[in-house]
Amino acid sequence: MFSALAQLTTSARNVRFVLRFVVSRRHSNRVLLARFCHHLNNQFAGRQQTLPKAYGWAWILMATPLVLNNHDSPKGPAINGHTINSNFSCNSDDINEIIKKSDALLKDYKYDELCTLLSAYKQVENAELLWRLAEANCARAKLEGEKGHDHRRRELMEEGFTFAQRALKLDENNSKCHSWYATMLHYTSEFHGYKTHFSNAFIIRDHFEKAIALDPKDAISLHSLGYWCFAFTNLPWYQKKILGVLFRSPPNTTYEQALEYFYKAEEVSPGFFSMNLVMAGRAHYHLHQYDKARDLFTRAVNVSPRSPDERQAHAKAAEMLKKLHHHHH
Repeated sequence: MFSALAQLTTSARNVRFVLRFVVSRRHSNRVLLARFCHHLNNQFAGRQQTLPKAYGWAWILMATPLVLNNHDSPKGPAINGHTINSNFSCNSDDINEIIKKSDALLKDYKYDELCTLLSAYKQVENAELLWRLAEANCARAKLEGEKGHDHRRRELMEEGFTFAQRALKLDENNSKCHSWYATMLHYTSEFHGYKTHFSNAFIIRDHFEKAIALDPKDAISLHSLGYWCFAFTNLPWYQKKILGVLFRSPPNTTYEQALEYFYKAEEVSPGFFSMNLVMAGRAHYHLHQYDKARDLFTRAVNVSPRSPDERQAHAKAAEMLKKLHHHHH
């Protein structure tokens, strides 16, 4: 089977057909795909531009050097302590390469390509890859949410949470593992009703605090703790009453506390996230500090949005500026 396919790919013209064939069978025979891509890698070395880029899944595998096992043990080989999906394995250089590529894609807001790149590595037990898989799922889920695909959003969030759980198990001294565990727990809690949502809130806070203890410059975790304080302070009185009944000591938060976190996040990473400006503006608004609020909303509105979070921040800032305008007149 393999040699027949290999012969077909002597000309780039046939590659598209063969790739389609192999990719359509990717679940049933990962070894075949890995060997085939390895073969293409060698054959087209130096002229990869002749390969059809449309087949993202196989294309990415081709661009990733694969170490193939000669003996397919049921569990798969362990390389540098990582047990790999039984059909092919990556060494630490490969993993670093994948991480570099995925960080570049995230920075460019290329979420689909990011998920395609990382989806081949879901079985790799590596904390750095797994928290990135959680992040990729979260980004993708938010895009689906924007399109009104709530079911798909939920699936992606829940799968993302399993990645975050595995990452945290593998490396509890990694701030990103704590941060993504907390983030994904937050997004999946909302599917399980009011009580779960609130009881998980304390676990979420603890993991963001651990993330900051491990990395005091973790701007996203600082922002998230600010958001946490804001959300509890901003609850309507009747929900606070319910909280008092459900939990012996409901959190005693203030807008000032929230602001401390938002400003600290801004200090360690200026302009990292327009939502941070918006949330700080909202806290000032609730404290009747309207000039400060207006400044922050204006800054946020001037950021051109490129992700669902940024689009949400942009819309909220514009809405709050309108509110302030009416307030003034």
